[in-house]
Amino acid sequence: PFHPCPGGWLRLPPRADSPAFYVGGYSLSRSLCSHPQLPVRKYGALCCPDFPHAGAKCRPSARDGPPGCIIVYAKLQNFAAFPQNLTINRRIFVNFDRLITRFMTQPQTLTTSLRKSIASLRNSRQRRQAGLFVIEGTRAVLDTAAWFDVEHLVATHAWLDEHRHMLTPGLPAPIVAKNDEIARMSSLTTPQGVMAVCRMPQQPDEPTEIGKDELLLALDKVQDPGNLGTIMRIADWMGITRILASTDTVDLYNPKAIQASMGAIARVSIIYTDLPATLRRLSRSAEVYGTFLDGDNIYHTPLTTGGIIVMGNEGNGISPETAEEVTRRIRIPSYPEGRPTVESLNVSMATAITLAEFRRRANS
Repeated sequence: PFHPCPGGWLRLPPRADSPAFYVGGYSLSRSLCSHPQLPVRKYGALCCPDFPHAGAKCRPSARDGPPGCIIVYAKLQNFAAFPQNLTINRRIFVNFDRLITRFMTQPQTLTTSLRKSIASLRNSRQRRQAGLFVIEGTRAVLDTAAWFDVEHLVATHAWLDEHRHMLTPGLPAPIVAKNDEIARMSSLTTPQGVMAVCRMPQQPDEPTEIGKDELLLALDKVQDPGNLGTIMRIADWMGITRILASTDTVDLYNPKAIQASMGAIARVSIIYTDLPATLRRLSRSAEVYGTFLDGDNIYHTPLTTGGIIVMGNEGNGISPETAEEVTRRIRIPSYPEGRPTVESLNVSMATAITLAEFRRRANS
């Protein structure tokens, strides 16, 4: 499409990943090519060979504009180098900030190779090799994607029509996909029409010490991604920003974990480590609490404001090698005690109850 511009018009190319565009109209075209502030490095004139700055690489084409018009193909070195506004003369004023924004947000079309590449990220090994992960769903993309380095934003036309205005500035140009293409890439039972492919941030350094009042979580062989995501969400709510995890704990970039975290993945760091060795080192300056069925009643046990709370595997609890590093064993009692009940609590549920008691004590 040809977009009207002061002194001429603008035509955007079909691919938004190519920093180029067409402009028409003598005044606007000449200004683009000759103005010293504009980072134009290649250009050529169509339909008017004697136009100043004409190049030989561009050839006239009927689809490039009305017959007899002046068209310049400009390729830019750097969009950021554009001046926000440019006054050509008293009658012609160009807002390049708006012009470039319109260009950069033109949607692209999903290619088969990219669709296969995104679909492969459902596998943990592929995610690690590529250094990429996927955020899915409207709320997750709108709230979380801006915290990461987004490589691709893929969405349906319907989703873009409804939510484009809510996207954070600075995201890459969206790639349009059909509903069935989204379904083939998605790990959700009911895809919501949008997904962001993000680059994995570098893992934070292992802590050498923790603050006096800082509370850390430690996860020992937690296997369910839904539990991991829920624990991240709980930690975010309770003001915990760092979680230690054994190397055999489920991948935090598992799509189900990201979905269950409800955006907490952007604010809570998970540090995969040799958990027994790390606890041994940190126990010199902080209490290490562990949840056990035979521990002391958490409501009758003195608790410090800071320390480390270890939560164990869904089926087996805390492993023997990690249990050796625990300095205080606690439990959540059933009510009333002695009454027949289920064997244990879900690990994410137990995490919420335990953290709530620690924070209640700290506030009182």
